[in-house]
Amino acid sequence: MYSSYSAYNRLCGYSLYVVFFMTIVLVILEIKNIFNQKRFSLIVSLILIISVLLASIINNTGLGSVAILLILACAMLLTEIIKFDNKLLNIICFIITIGDILFLLSKKTYYNTNVCGYLTFAMLPFSMTFLEGEKEDRKIRKIVGIILSVIIAIWSIIVIQNSESRGALLGFIVFIIVKFCNNGVLKNKKFYNVFIALILGSTLAFVFLYVRMWNQGVDFKIPFSDKSLYSGREAIWSELLEAYNSKENFLYGLGSKYNIQSFKVMNVHNSSLYILVIYGGLNFIIYSGLLYSTLIKNNKYISNPKNKIFMAAIIGMLVVSFFETNIEWTDVNIYFILAMIFSCNINEKGNKNEKKIQRIDD
Repeated sequence: MYSSYSAYNRLCGYSLYVVFFMTIVLVILEIKNIFNQKRFSLIVSLILIISVLLASIINNTGLGSVAILLILACAMLLTEIIKFDNKLLNIICFIITIGDILFLLSKKTYYNTNVCGYLTFAMLPFSMTFLEGEKEDRKIRKIVGIILSVIIAIWSIIVIQNSESRGALLGFIVFIIVKFCNNGVLKNKKFYNVFIALILGSTLAFVFLYVRMWNQGVDFKIPFSDKSLYSGREAIWSELLEAYNSKENFLYGLGSKYNIQSFKVMNVHNSSLYILVIYGGLNFIIYSGLLYSTLIKNNKYISNPKNKIFMAAIIGMLVVSFFETNIEWTDVNIYFILAMIFSCNINEKGNKNEKKIQRIDD
């Protein structure tokens, strides 16, 4: 799909409906398990959905924006519920690997450079998962797979660097660091909980810091890039924060149809700020709590190398969300959704020598 501009445009047009239908159907099929194992999360998700619908009436938010938050809420409910065996997981990763290679080979000049950089990074964990194979694979298969994985990783970093997508570059670096981080550190529950809280909290704090630096005239060149520290986001964020900072907008937000003046379209360029200004403070708090409670559970599955790759991918994608609305973009957020589900995936082959992990109710 990403190998041609027309295909990309078509994907952007119908991806919202495909992902929305997919997540709703999966939740309906798994509703009994969700009710038994994630009852509290289900209640919080229902409260979020009702509150978002109310906000959409008050601030005239479009149905598409309502569907985005509904998709994310459903995806979080499906983590630890949906399980993929290795065969199906490898098929999905193989398809994405083919897409990754086609994208790397394509002429990407017609894409937004930030989209180009993020897609290059977002598809990489799936490619690495497929290429690196299983512990039980023959030695020659493992060696060839690892070599190909390294080649695609190097290729990806070159494409990301050429796209000058600073967010994707940081996400890639963090992904690699977490992937090779010692399991003992990541398994420490207190450390991991604080780590995730800091990332989620820093996403919005970064916006305030960035705008403040801009207002005070702080500027410098970014290493490994010809870009200035400021690229237009400062004006967007400053306008949105000023518009949001009023009593009537604080609770339920500006809505997706807010007439932004500092940019040609309503592109917030920060995933947390997007939730805050579009849906309001109340929905931001509920959504952030639900996301936090979902993400802090995946560190108990990192004994499986595949699960660890996707956990690292999530953290890298959250770093990108400092600069982009990649968690909400319906043409690319499928990678974040799949990474959330795969990071908690327990399959028989990948864990047959491990102690059985019991699901913990909310």
